[in-house]
Amino acid sequence: MAKIREILAENIREYRRKIGITQSELAERTNISTNFMGMIEQERKFPAPEVLDRIAAALDIDSSELFITSVSPQAELKNYIRQF
Repeated sequence: MAKIREILAENIREYRRKIGITQSELAERTNISTNFMGMIEQERKFPAPEVLDRIAAALDIDSSELFITSVSPQAELKNYIRQF
């Protein structure tokens, strides 16, 4: 079973890549350092709840989606609709 830091890191990377931004761009949008963003994606740090909310907002997702381990049909539909 995946650990929470692993799930968070994978989801941030996946959503970030889907919208086509770099770690630096996401860090800038969330008002944290690029170094800290990198450590989150490397599973070395875990952000405070306020930072999680800012990351989710920058990725245009609900905060809870940062911790989903399997893609739900609703999430797939939401991602599909975002493409248009």
